[in-house]
Amino acid sequence: MFTVDPTVVDEYCDLARITGVKGVYRHPASHVLNTKEAARRYAASIGKKYEDLNLVVCHIDGGITISAHAHGRMIDGNNGGGGEGPFTPTRMGSMPITTLTTDMKDVTNEQLRVLCSAGGGFSSWFNTSDSDAIHKKVEADDPQYTRIWQAMVYQITKWIGAMSVVLKGSVDGIVLTGGLMRFDDIAEQIKESCSWIAPIAVYPGEFEQEAMAFNALKVLRGELKAKTYLGHPVWQGFNDQK
Repeated sequence: MFTVDPTVVDEYCDLARITGVKGVYRHPASHVLNTKEAARRYAASIGKKYEDLNLVVCHIDGGITISAHAHGRMIDGNNGGGGEGPFTPTRMGSMPITTLTTDMKDVTNEQLRVLCSAGGGFSSWFNTSDSDAIHKKVEADDPQYTRIWQAMVYQITKWIGAMSVVLKGSVDGIVLTGGLMRFDDIAEQIKESCSWIAPIAVYPGEFEQEAMAFNALKVLRGELKAKTYLGHPVWQGFNDQK
């Protein structure tokens, strides 16, 4: 049995791991399988290999992750499963800690967990995460629905900017993928804010099943060498930490 590009692939650069609390580190949790496959498709479309390029890749759906890919390694990105990054149809996204301790001080740990996974974002604002139903309200120019929808995309563009800085401005492409890319206005808003950074390519939907099949076939054909996962984290701390 093979596994391919699982959620917890850890290719972070060292500086991406640090937080402002001693002994507490950032850990990746991202849509690795789909983002890497979309990145490979973009590279092939311009006659390059994924490993040749610096890319910002965005998976935009019920969960949203935006990551910096430097020559085939995902060196930074938001931990979407942990509540970091833009809010989404189901997740609350990043918020100031002081907001949690003042405006949300009565929220329990379990309620907070739900806000980070299923009850935040559109679910919190509209009591539904049905993006098709919400987008119909946007198309009808409902002011509140339009404002919240555009705010989500606004936060996505901020994270694209952040990941572009991670790549020191040397960005060969911005790749947009995931289920919500079926809505053209998301791509248009991102292009309006980010097209000056790099060319933008859109791959609506997900390619996770294909990615698993294609990469397993490459191993069986001898084109890739399978790795053995040993069951412990790739990164286990800095050698010089005290």
